[in-house]
Amino acid sequence: MACCTKFLEVLVATAARLGAEASDRSYRKEFSRNYRILFPDSKRRYRVDVLEASLEQLDCFWVNGVQFKLCERVRNAGDALTEAWRDLGDLLRRWAPGRRGRSAEVRELLGRVDAAWSRFE
Repeated sequence: MACCTKFLEVLVATAARLGAEASDRSYRKEFSRNYRILFPDSKRRYRVDVLEASLEQLDCFWVNGVQFKLCERVRNAGDALTEAWRDLGDLLRRWAPGRRGRSAEVRELLGRVDAAWSRFE
């Protein structure tokens, strides 16, 4: 999990460095106090548990013994995040050392990942 956390931190830094569009996260002001501890501001903050929830395509989750069912809108947002994440993986697998001119493609894809992430979180 530490490696995934580090990768997500590098992804955030790369998106910022390339100038990838960051989605609005003002909705976080409405989060409960506990969630605001995890997401204290409107910056990109990618968390492994959010990614896992998307990739595992859960329809519910448990917090402190309480089950929370995900509505269709959230499940669809999770599907979009999974698709954007896979597209990012495909792009990274095709990456060739020394190849130039891909920053626009990477920037666009990181913006799409961020938009999907913010809709799911």
